[in-house]
Amino acid sequence: MRWILLAAVCGAASLSWANGPSLDVCLPEDALPRASRATEQGFDIDVARLLAKELDRPLRVFWLPTPNLTDIESSDTDYRPLLRGQCNLMMSVPGAPDIADFGGALTLSQPYYGASWEVFPADSGFNWKQPYDGKVAVRAHTVGHRAVHELGFDWTMQPDNLSIVDAVERGAASAGLVWGPSLGSLDVERKTNTEPPQALRWNMHLAYRADDEAMSSAINTALSAPGVQDAIASLLKRHGIPRRGPFETVHTTEALNAL
Repeated sequence: MRWILLAAVCGAASLSWANGPSLDVCLPEDALPRASRATEQGFDIDVARLLAKELDRPLRVFWLPTPNLTDIESSDTDYRPLLRGQCNLMMSVPGAPDIADFGGALTLSQPYYGASWEVFPADSGFNWKQPYDGKVAVRAHTVGHRAVHELGFDWTMQPDNLSIVDAVERGAASAGLVWGPSLGSLDVERKTNTEPPQALRWNMHLAYRADDEAMSSAINTALSAPGVQDAIASLLKRHGIPRRGPFETVHTTEALNAL
């Protein structure tokens, strides 16, 4: 049975399967397809439900203000609630550089999915390894924008994803490049037979406090449990997020500079 609690600092929606220590997860309140406070739906909240059930713990979701992104593929997440103990888990963390400023106070789980920049439409002739005669619509001042520029593709800068879709639909561009998880909120089909370069792909992890050894053991055991990865793959599909990775090699500054 589902029940709702209100936290003193941020809203907490709770789903109860068991007694005992809860799994307290911080999520952005308006960041579909990852999570939505209004609907209590999204990929990451469903993964949190999956992990809580696997761990036989009640789940509490602490809703945080959605970060004002400065770069799409960086989480720009406020980790202070995790550091203060308001929650014991944060999700969709794009690798160690995202938590590098905390002096080792936070650590990461094994990756639970991969994410990359994706090309659309599905029948686009665009290929990362070949010249392309068309123009690529991409969000301004992002890693994706830099990649198409460095690799010599013709591009048109757009302020947001809807503008990218519009540019392709009205013929101002013949291909669009968007951050893969964003496809869950866009009515477009990605091109599946092209592999993004290393500089445009990330593994996504769960973050928790480094001194929380019990959490580290429990989460990594749950992620390795039979059927959990298949369930995560099904959730990616349900929420329209491309199934990628986890990748063997991921974005680094060196890989970006080498384009």
